[in-house]
Amino acid sequence: MGAAVSAITHKSWEGIKMRAGTFTFNGINSEQFGVYVSSTPARVPPRSVWAVGNPSNRNGSVYRNLGVFTNSQLVLNIWFSNLENNIDDIFDWLLTDDYATFTPWYDDKYTYKVLANSDSSFEIVDSDSSITTVKLTLTVYPLKYINANLSSRSVTNNSTFTNPTKFKSLPYFEVTPAASGDVTITLNGVVFTFKNPGSKFTIDSEIPRTSIPSKMVGLDFPVFKSGRNTISYTNVSLLTVIDKFVRRAA
Repeated sequence: MGAAVSAITHKSWEGIKMRAGTFTFNGINSEQFGVYVSSTPARVPPRSVWAVGNPSNRNGSVYRNLGVFTNSQLVLNIWFSNLENNIDDIFDWLLTDDYATFTPWYDDKYTYKVLANSDSSFEIVDSDSSITTVKLTLTVYPLKYINANLSSRSVTNNSTFTNPTKFKSLPYFEVTPAASGDVTITLNGVVFTFKNPGSKFTIDSEIPRTSIPSKMVGLDFPVFKSGRNTISYTNVSLLTVIDKFVRRAA
């Protein structure tokens, strides 16, 4: 368990109504473990990070929003039947070494990245011969992904992407060259060049990382800004993209 969510290939849940009290965690629905949430949790939005200055030549402090957020926490009160489930299996499923995908029934158009990485995240509240109740505390990454934009799609030359949110998106590209020679991808006028890649390669702006770092020119990675984005390419036979548009997690 605990696979990193770098290139998200989570199934789109758009249009699929989840059963109340259920959630998916690392791609597994909680019903498969007989685990349910007793009530909708309090939703805590991430906090903005501010730089604060105290200049000597004026009254008051100066504040500047850095445009980033801290992680938040989400507490789930879950329960399961002892007669049908093994607590060790549930414990192994929910405790992770890295961010895991998470989609709750009350916000099922989005995928969150969450972390439950210590014993304190899994607190047994009550247990008898039939039912165990647990307080599960999740650390929540401050941005959530729009499920409709987590599926890979092919991109024609001179395509337009419209990012519907005010947050920049860090996409995942898979590129198949058309022939030998350099490959270029131009996004909003910014050119990304790969010197004679020879075969299929990937670009993951979220990590950031490319599968052919020695053939990449420069250090920048593609970013989808808010609103309209245009993309073109040369010497590419197939380009597929996972948009990964995001909103503030809450």
